Amino acid sequence: MLATDRTAVICDFAETYGILDIERVPVRTLCTLAAGLGLNSRIRLKQSGMKAPWDIVLLAKAIDILLGVDKKSDSLSMMLLETKDEKEESDLMVFDSIEAFEARRAAILGA
Repeated sequence: MLATDRTAVICDFAETYGILDIERVPVRTLCTLAAGLGLNSRIRLKQSGMKAPWDIVLLAKAIDILLGVDKKSDSLSMMLLETKDEKEESDLMVFDSIEAFEARRAAILGA
């Protein structure tokens, strides 16, 4: 969780448990408390890729239905559910061997 977004974890711990300095809390206790964070906590939302809690998404869906929104592109609920862009995911490169990595590295560096 800390690697994902340290600030979100600190805010969640302050809001949920009143812990302002997580570095003074034993690691095992931090792990236990982190497991107890709710689904609407900042870090859980970030890990799931959601922009808003489920209750807000459901309200947005109800508004979409009441307004008769047909297109997904115009849907308020879909905007809240959008996850990472494909562009962000495509930035990740996987190599089958060290040689393949080194060849790609050399091509990027122009060596």
